[in-house]
Amino acid sequence: MKKNLLYLFMLICSVSLFTGCSDDDDNGGGDLAMALQSSVVGTYEGDLRVVLPALQLDNTQKRKIFVKADGQENVQLVLRDFSIEVAGNPVTVGDIDVSGIVLSGDVSNVQLEEKKVIISHPDLGELPVTVSGNVASGKANLSIQVVWNSMDIDVTFAGDRISTEVDDSDYAKELVGWYAQESITATGAPEDLEMKWPGSLGIEFTYYNRQIKKFPTEKQNVSLKHILT
Repeated sequence: MKKNLLYLFMLICSVSLFTGCSDDDDNGGGDLAMALQSSVVGTYEGDLRVVLPALQLDNTQKRKIFVKADGQENVQLVLRDFSIEVAGNPVTVGDIDVSGIVLSGDVSNVQLEEKKVIISHPDLGELPVTVSGNVASGKANLSIQVVWNSMDIDVTFAGDRISTEVDDSDYAKELVGWYAQESITATGAPEDLEMKWPGSLGIEFTYYNRQIKKFPTEKQNVSLKHILT
């Protein structure tokens, strides 16, 4: 009887030890996944190169790419307002937003595993998109391949993580509109120099690609009350 109880006790201890080791392994894997995610999430700024061999297009521009946390382990890659120029005319693709990207490697060199999605565009139709790349010590090398009308658009991005925070809000849209004139001042003007702007004019801010441009509604001469020599 005592021998049976001893065997039972040893069996219980073995099962408990095995379960404990399994839990430790799971926790370790979860910790690594979160560490990989934390090491790549942020705002990146650098060179975005767009190559479209079929149309002999090859240009590079300064852009930002955003990498966001997606769940506990994966990431989401966002390129805002992507467009290409064909025969002098811009073709606006819009936002390239790809979630569910799996990470691998280690924190010093994180691999963004290849992720394929379909982006539905109201004018361009369905656009197959493939995203992959790596982030090593805060430096990103990313590939975004877009297929449009059976033509491959090869997009590569090389840049640095400039912030661990992500803010891809479109502030330009908050500023566009008409601003009526209330007053006009000249910095550094003499005290007895009065500037006047005839009429109730103003400035209009217009929106373009997350930027704003300002346009006076019409040209006006600025009159001076006193002309100093």
